[in-house]
Amino acid sequence: MAFPYFTQQQLEDRIGVHMVRRVCDDDGDNTADATVVTRLRTDASSIVRGHLKGAVPSLDSIATTTPNEVVGLALDVAVALMAMRAPEVMLMDGQALRKRAEADCNSFRENRRGADGVTAENEGGDFVIGDPDDWDESTSEPVWGWGTGGTSGF
Repeated sequence: MAFPYFTQQQLEDRIGVHMVRRVCDDDGDNTADATVVTRLRTDASSIVRGHLKGAVPSLDSIATTTPNEVVGLALDVAVALMAMRAPEVMLMDGQALRKRAEADCNSFRENRRGADGVTAENEGGDFVIGDPDDWDESTSEPVWGWGTGGTSGF
């Protein structure tokens, strides 16, 4: 998997190019400084890697590209780090954002969130859609069935 887990372009797409410039411009030339952006990308990716290490032992060898879920987690951490670096610019609570991002990492680690090519096999429950022609007359909604707890046939 590519490390750091996201590019500067992905960060700019997430938070906006102007915000990245304002937070990461240390020399006042109105451009994001490459060293600051690289450090931010590396730090955020390292935090995510630290949270997922052990739970996903093959994280670095699963693909040459980073799964979308891992990119999203790393971007969430990066935004939190940016808010802590420049709270007067971001106008967000960096500590709260970081706690939320770390909680999301833990959810991913505990298999409550999925990722492209990273998740374990389905460990329970089949989901049965039901017959779309079978309507509940009292609500005018289709009847949806839930599985019995067995394995999925997908």
